[in-house]
Amino acid sequence: MIITQVFLYLLVGILTGVVIGLIVTRSIFLIDTAAAIHFDFALPVLMILLLITISLAVFLPYGIYMSNRNLADELLQE
Repeated sequence: MIITQVFLYLLVGILTGVVIGLIVTRSIFLIDTAAAIHFDFALPVLMILLLITISLAVFLPYGIYMSNRNLADELLQE
């Protein structure tokens, strides 16, 4: 469950960042039509893969730890 939430938040953040980045790039292109815009696709893809890898490295051990705990014992604690 925790990994699903992490990936959902990552997906929302990545999609929002891509959309805002494309809007800003397009608006800059509309302001300065003489300039040629070259968009480097390798860097955003590398950053997305790095973000997912670091998130997995951080949250996967925690998710495994949480899934091994007994939920009934945790609910009965005061």
